[in-house]
Amino acid sequence: MNQTTVTVETAPGRESAAPETPGQATQYEQILSSFYGEGFVNTLILLNVETTLVDDIAHSIATHSVVEDVFLVTGDTDLVVKASFENYAQFKDFLIHSVASLEGVNDTRTMMVVTTYKHRGQLQ
Repeated sequence: MNQTTVTVETAPGRESAAPETPGQATQYEQILSSFYGEGFVNTLILLNVETTLVDDIAHSIATHSVVEDVFLVTGDTDLVVKASFENYAQFKDFLIHSVASLEGVNDTRTMMVVTTYKHRGQLQ
């Protein structure tokens, strides 16, 4: 099994790597759940992957119903995934079990949307 770093940006400029111990994990999850609540969570997931596996990884992620878009991009990131979840718990489960566990995923960086100003060409 490969080891993947999972990073969640909790506020602009304040990222936090996922905690290492079970006690820290519970506290970390409580903090994020209290900030995002049990409401809908929109995310952008940035992935660094093994170049030879990028197509397989992109197609695998794209099959999930929570995933709206998957982009191969240039720069420091290989793939950008736009996904929406019913709540933080669903997002966490997807990130850990459906993304970070994929062979060839080396690193993830996730941003949770706080406010949407324009969606699909429509001002909100």
